Amino acid sequence: MPKIYCDHKIYKAYVSLFWAQRHGKCDVDRLFGALQELMAMFPLMSMDSLIALCARLHWGGKPVDAYAINATSMTDWAPLFKGQAI
Repeated sequence: MPKIYCDHKIYKAYVSLFWAQRHGKCDVDRLFGALQELMAMFPLMSMDSLIALCARLHWGGKPVDAYAINATSMTDWAPLFKGQAI
């Protein structure tokens, strides 16, 4: 596309910028990027295999806590998330 724009004199110059791999806007985006790469390499046949894969990640030198949240389970998840929001 850049060549077409310049050949047809739509623009004098055309610049394409690409984000670096796992760039993210914040830590969560980078964590999901790392998880997405792992999910492409390892087969996930169940929710347990996804949890096990998440548990393999380390973030900030510590293992990641992995939970499967089922909204119908009536589990009180609030204590797990307490202190994470600013």
